[in-house]
Amino acid sequence: MTRRYRNNSQQKKSSFKAILFNKWTLLGLLFVLVISLALYAARLTNKNIDEQRQAVLAAKKNQEKKDKDAAFKIYEKNMKPRLDFSKLKKSDYPELKKEILKSLKEENYSGSVIAIKDDKLIVNSSIGYSDKEADKKLTDKSEYMLASIQKSFTAAAIMRLVEDNKLTLYTPLSQFFPQIPNSDYITIRNLLDMTSGLFLADYEKNAIEEEEVLNEILPNIYYQPLYNGWEYSTVNYTILAGIIRKVSGHSYQDFITDEIIKPLRLKNTGFYDKLLKKEDRTKSYKSTLEDPYSMPYTISETKYASEIGTGNIYTTPSDLLTYFQALIDGHILRKNNLESLMTHDLMYFNYTYASGVYNRDGYFLAHGVFMGFEPTALLTNDGSSGIIFMGNSYNIEHMNKDLITELFKKITAPEEEANTPVDPNQQVNNNVPDGQFNDNNYQATGDEQVYY
Repeated sequence: MTRRYRNNSQQKKSSFKAILFNKWTLLGLLFVLVISLALYAARLTNKNIDEQRQAVLAAKKNQEKKDKDAAFKIYEKNMKPRLDFSKLKKSDYPELKKEILKSLKEENYSGSVIAIKDDKLIVNSSIGYSDKEADKKLTDKSEYMLASIQKSFTAAAIMRLVEDNKLTLYTPLSQFFPQIPNSDYITIRNLLDMTSGLFLADYEKNAIEEEEVLNEILPNIYYQPLYNGWEYSTVNYTILAGIIRKVSGHSYQDFITDEIIKPLRLKNTGFYDKLLKKEDRTKSYKSTLEDPYSMPYTISETKYASEIGTGNIYTTPSDLLTYFQALIDGHILRKNNLESLMTHDLMYFNYTYASGVYNRDGYFLAHGVFMGFEPTALLTNDGSSGIIFMGNSYNIEHMNKDLITELFKKITAPEEEANTPVDPNQQVNNNVPDGQFNDNNYQATGDEQVYY
């Protein structure tokens, strides 16, 4: 009897424990289920929030594009270049035209030239061959590599981002490329003015795509303190191209095309990849004093690609003049921002360098060299008078800057002096160069270097 009672008692306890266990198990399972449902609901909510956020951002981006397209249409309709070269066939200064062409022929010049005085045409002509071996002559439609003058495009693009409050001139480089030496102490302004102390070591060029090109270049950048506070180094503008990519969210090529080339309707301006598809593209040559076509250059695609931000755009003299005049007239940047961009206090050999051009009181010079191409522009600050050379034959001992300086003096001289021979070493008046535009004081690097 006692044993049976004990057994029943133990069975009851076991049953109770089993019921209790099952109860807590059920509660636990229920708790897990509730938590799981809550987490699932949270995920759905977050997903919906993310989707809504993405939709809002996409709608905002789409609206921005529509607004930009609408603004562009208005801008394109209103933006008129000062000079329409399709209609300008006759020179307003025939004697000056004769003198310029005579000087170019005497110098065995090969290339295209545009010269203007008071926004009137002096000359728009081409001399020589685009392909000597095929006996093809240069024309006013011949296209040339822009070389270092492209740095002005890069600088203008940076200032567009400043105007959009996406950047400041004093933002530290470390915000974008902290791996670059001394980047905490280098600003956007330093890069624009080439006062950063950054240089590029020799490296093997293999990349074609922009991101890959930058990835190849970045590990080869080094810092060196500057003795005079300034030294020419093209890698400053390669870095700026990388910053444009990071800040704008677009490729450098797309940003320059959308913000400068298309709005200004530069029909004969573009990037090297488009040029390489043209069978009749202008060839470039190594020149001697006797033969401007002594040896044609062979330019690899990797060489073109490596000049991102510094020299892989092609153009014509008329397109380049349109660009500079549009820049001066406030069609690309606000005029006060342009002044800030072009102003630099430090003087080097009677000129200052800022944003891709050399400045003096009253005028500026832009010059470049790339694998036989030698573009040079010398214009008054208001863009009304000046001369642009686009050469496809280059001699390091006989650059066209000396000749363009002499001709610029002729163009900007008072009317009564226009036909008087000018001593290239003597300053005609206070508003023309004195022959001191000379960047031979530095070791050429990047696209300024001559490759044989």
